[in-house]
Order: sequence, then structure tokens, then C-alpha cells
Amino acid sequence: MSKAAASARRPHVSEGGLPADLEALRTRVNVNPESLSGTNSHLAPDTYDAFGLENDFRLADFRKNFRVQVQHVERKGATAVDPITGKSIVSDSDRIVFDMIGIEAPLANALRRILLAEVPTMAIERVVLFQNTSIIQDEVLAHRLGLIPICVDPRLFQFVRESARDPEQRRRARNPKANDDKSITVTQHPAGQPNELNTLVFVLDVKCTRKTDKNGRPVGDDKADVDKYENYLVHSRQLQWIPQGQQAARFSKPGTQPRPYYDDIVIAKLRPGQSIEAELHVEKGLGQQHAKWSPVATASYRLMPEVLFPAPVVDAHADELKRKCPMNVFDVADIEDLLPATPAAAHARAGLETKDLAGVKAKGARRVATAARPRNCTMCRECTRGDTRVPSVLSASAAADPTASVPWSDLVKLRRVRDHFIFSVETTGAYSPTQVVREAIGVLKEKALTLKRLVKGEQAGPDAGDAAAEDDDEDDDEEDEE
Repeated sequence: MSKAAASARRPHVSEGGLPADLEALRTRVNVNPESLSGTNSHLAPDTYDAFGLENDFRLADFRKNFRVQVQHVERKGATAVDPITGKSIVSDSDRIVFDMIGIEAPLANALRRILLAEVPTMAIERVVLFQNTSIIQDEVLAHRLGLIPICVDPRLFQFVRESARDPEQRRRARNPKANDDKSITVTQHPAGQPNELNTLVFVLDVKCTRKTDKNGRPVGDDKADVDKYENYLVHSRQLQWIPQGQQAARFSKPGTQPRPYYDDIVIAKLRPGQSIEAELHVEKGLGQQHAKWSPVATASYRLMPEVLFPAPVVDAHADELKRKCPMNVFDVADIEDLLPATPAAAHARAGLETKDLAGVKAKGARRVATAARPRNCTMCRECTRGDTRVPSVLSASAAADPTASVPWSDLVKLRRVRDHFIFSVETTGAYSPTQVVREAIGVLKEKALTLKRLVKGEQAGPDAGDAAAEDDDEDDDEEDEE
């Protein structure tokens, strides 16, 4: 029997077979009061050979275990629920929170980096200043303008460096969804030059004047700025889009016209006689070139928290634990409400590892602490700091010594699930929260396909390099036709 056939018969480590302590070390990261433990991933195929288990990567197992679960999506101006207080609030940003389960940290970090730097957006790249008599220097003003998020679909535009070039002149378009207008020839729009397919134009023309009263006299200096000055604040809403070529027809549908996503961004402060007159060119780019092209304000992930109790925390100590947590993770439940469920379900809801709730109740306890909202936990470890007196229902020695106390770290255990990542992505407005994640996954897929083609070309040998390139061209042509 071949070695490969013998290996195929061996059970995989994900199917069970490890002792409980090793299984916890493989799948969890322990958050101790002073440090972390179990942070290393066990990815080597022969890690658990001593137990007769395989630990290699299997695509079928990955497909079976991998899941994406969207927790909630917030849109600017919509009502959302604060996860800490549970109260309804009006969201001032666009954000998505979703879980990716069944992956390793390198893949999660790759998606995060793509979200930050490799999803294209539109941003102000050139500022032509005709007049600037404000106190802000030209360079600073141009920089502030460049950071204003522009609300327009970047997929409808080309990169300037790729614009109006024939398909045979470039290996592959950076964005296959870009709008390639076949009616516009290279001679009309030379490659690398701004045109209606790759550039938007805005103008900013603001002048500050002093307001007058009903008699036509200037308002006195005793009034507030808003009452005595006109246009004393320059806002992003004052940027006016100037359509070029066929852009007015392309963006004729309501709500599709290019505009600043936030209309209340303060660009500058003016005083009477000061003015700003400028023409702004918006181009497509990537966050790895400049942060103004990053489609997200924040993109982060963390491992799923897990809060456990080696022994029940009951009555007054449960109330104390609930007060200790600043993130509102814990609740206090009546033991009577937990006991009707099966023992396994009751223990899971209470976050208990071994202790029997019925036995705790028999000793006089009435209420028990539960980890009701573990996702809120930030691992601040406030719940594990300090000491507390041991409840008599937990220890026989406590009845003999009422003054006995133990650290809270012995009553509460904090862990993280190694393959469960919670992503939080807040967009700047160029994409909706769900769109930006889809675009990032598309970029990651394109990278994987590129690597696949490169590996195939290398394996084919040096003499077959030209044939591999021709196959790639055929694949690209088929994708363009689709």
C-alpha cells in the first residue's frame, strides 16, 4: 500500500481524537491575567502523528467548515442598536460587522490589507487654484480637498494610466468592470491623459461677505459669526460637479450624480474679502498609493471572545461581577430559569465548564452569573482583577473559613476561538458596506487566479512559457466576452 493511500485512511484532527486539553490548545487562545498562551497555530501536517491523526490542509474540509455570517449592517442616518447599552441610536457612518469562520490569520489579514489598500476608489488628485486668499496655504488646502470622500461608483471609471488603450496593448485591465467606450478612439483620448472615462471635474467658488441688516448697513461685531458673515465656513457641499463629455447622460439617474459623500465637512474658514476659486480633478486610484483612495475608514478583525466559569458565580458575587464589566458582557439569571433545559444546554447558556447547577441550587444559591454577550468582550480583564470571598456553595473549605478569598481570575476564564474572526469595516462612502467587502474578495480571488497561472507556467517548464502565456490570453478574452 502506498504512503498516500495509508495516509488517506487516517482520521483528520478536525474529526476528534485529541485529549481535551490538547484540543483546547489547538482551537483556542488563552487570555491570562498577565499574558497570552497558546498563540501559535499548529499547521504542520505531522503535528499530531503521535496520536495517529492527520493535520494537513484539505480543501473539502475547508469548504465544509468555512462560513461567513453577517451580524449587522449600519447605514448613515439609519437607526442602529448600541451593542453596549442596547439603546437605539442614529448611525453617523456606514459599517458592516461579519464573522468569517474556519480560516487562519494569514487569510484574514490578507482580506484586511486588501480592504485598506487595493480596492480602487475616486478621489481628488489635481487642484488648480485660481484664487486663494484664505489663511490656509495652497498645499494644505489641496491636501484637505483630496481627503473628501467622493460618492461615485469607481467601477464606472478607468485608471488614467490605462485609459483609452486598446486591449492588445495591455495584458489585462485592472478592473474588468470598467466602462470601455468603443466609440472613443485612442487619437481622441491618448493613453494617460484625463478624459471623460477616467476623470471627474468639480469647481469650488466661494467668497465671504459681511451680512447687512434691513437698512442695508453691515451687521455689528457683537453678533455671532453665523449672523454677521455669509460663507464664513466653506463646506464640502459647496463643491459643484461639472459634467464632461457624455457624463451627464451616464449619470442621469437620480442619486447617481457624483458628489461629496459627507456634505458637512469644513474645508476652510473665511472672513469678508477672502475667497477660494479652484478646479478639482477626481481620478481613480488605490489606497496603497495614497490614503485618500482607501475605501474604508477602519477595517479591523479580532478573534471571537469566549467567557467561561470554572465554577458558578452566584448571588452577591454575580451582581459584583456584572458591575465590574464595563462592556456589559454579564447578566444575572435565576437558576430556576436555567434548570428546565437539558444539563448541557443549561451549562452552555451559563458558560459553565463542569459544575452542576442543580447541585449549586441545593446548596442555597438562587442566582448565577452568565456570559450573555461575549461578543462585547474586549479582553480588558477587568473581570479577572482583584480578589473576592469564595461563596460557600462553591467550596467546602469556605464554610470552615468564611474569610477565605480567591482571585477573580480563578472564577472567570477568558479565551478566544482561533479560527473565528469578527470583522468590522467602516466605509468612507464610495461603496456601501456590503459592496466594499465583495470588491475586496474579488481582488483576493484575482490574486489567487494570477498565482495559479504563474504556478502552472513554472510547472510547464521554460519551453512551455509561451504556450502558457497564450492560454492566459485566451482565458482573458473569454472572461472579457462574458
